[in-house]
Amino acid sequence: MSEQVEFHLSPALSVTGVIDYSTTEGRKYYEKSVEQLNIEPFDCESDDLHLFVDALKERAREMGWDIPGVGITDIFHNPNDPESEYTNILSSHGTLTIQQIRTFEETHMHTDQRAAQDTHAMYRCIMNSISKSAIKRLNMWKEECTIGKFVSGNCLFKILVRESGLDTKTTATCIRTSLNNLPACMKSVGDDILKFNCHVKGLVRSLQERGERSTDLLINVTQGYMACQDKNFKRHVSWVVERDEDDPLSRLTVDQLMVKAANKHKALVQNGSWKTPDDVDRELMALRAEVSRSNRFNRHGKEQGRQVKKKWTRSDPKTSAGKHVFMSEEKWSKRPKWLKDHTRLKGDRPQVCEGITFYYCCEDTKGKCDGRWVRHKPAECNNRGKRKPYHQNKTDQHTKKPDKKNNPKKVTCKKTKSDQEAAALVIESPEESDSD
Repeated sequence: MSEQVEFHLSPALSVTGVIDYSTTEGRKYYEKSVEQLNIEPFDCESDDLHLFVDALKERAREMGWDIPGVGITDIFHNPNDPESEYTNILSSHGTLTIQQIRTFEETHMHTDQRAAQDTHAMYRCIMNSISKSAIKRLNMWKEECTIGKFVSGNCLFKILVRESGLDTKTTATCIRTSLNNLPACMKSVGDDILKFNCHVKGLVRSLQERGERSTDLLINVTQGYMACQDKNFKRHVSWVVERDEDDPLSRLTVDQLMVKAANKHKALVQNGSWKTPDDVDRELMALRAEVSRSNRFNRHGKEQGRQVKKKWTRSDPKTSAGKHVFMSEEKWSKRPKWLKDHTRLKGDRPQVCEGITFYYCCEDTKGKCDGRWVRHKPAECNNRGKRKPYHQNKTDQHTKKPDKKNNPKKVTCKKTKSDQEAAALVIESPEESDSD
């Protein structure tokens, strides 16, 4: 008969006692235990802490670090009593202090035991799985994870958890406060049910790692779901909760409610009916649009609001492409002298300035203007009157003296004054006759 083979889940679990690193098998075992975890380098951020802890748990399970009562991750409350109670640091790190962990590590760090080899391998595994920025942060507390001339993997893990987030006595209170404010969390994630569920599971796990639990979790999660903006989803959650309350044999758990809520969310998204307005919402939206439109116009049908003056520009008539060409005020002030003084050039050829074509319009060029550089072609000139050049009009406005004789305002003022004097004489004349 064949001999019975001892069963193990991984090759590392078949190795018992002190490992001889001088052998090929011993070196392979060490290289396997200290290699990087199957995740991206950890940056000591609270959002990815649970992902790192889960990866480290897998490595501990594979290498035999978490064997109950034997592995290095079980921290005994009384290190001198092997039969005392112990706590797994990977599952309940919040219930242990750094001093308790150091006291436990001191019992085997200076001995030739398998535990000393495993805690050193755990230290190297964590350091190989974190980023450079995380290494700088942890090196500040290297004295706390060093016992004599040896390093402790359990102490390093405790410091890493502490640096990745809040790890004090008030942490549990903060977590409970977050669980009571789940409606605000639903708004912050944009009504994403899957993200909401992940956030809640993370808070519950953080609370369990500190040896506590929430008794009002089902109520808090239900309130968070009711803060969603989708009416069909809220109606479904209400129906699930009410059916559980009416059935005395039903025992609805938080995990069951999360699974049903996630399935309903996926179904609504797949059908294209997630957060779609119903008939009542459509009528309200139409009424709001009509009211906002009516408020934009006054009783004369003109649009209300402050009118903003457009910046002064000079535009060219539409080109062949149907577009306007504009010249800014700054460019127009720096126009050439021939355009500023309307000087006639030899040949009367069109001139281009800043991408705008100017034509000299006069009678010789079959135009109706009196010698001006304009933007219309002389053959298309529709000027009915004869205009003087621009510089002549401008000079006349400043140099021409006003005509006093032909000023209707002055004449009107004189007539008005003479009429007043005449009226005064008429009033005074009867008195003079009586005195005479």
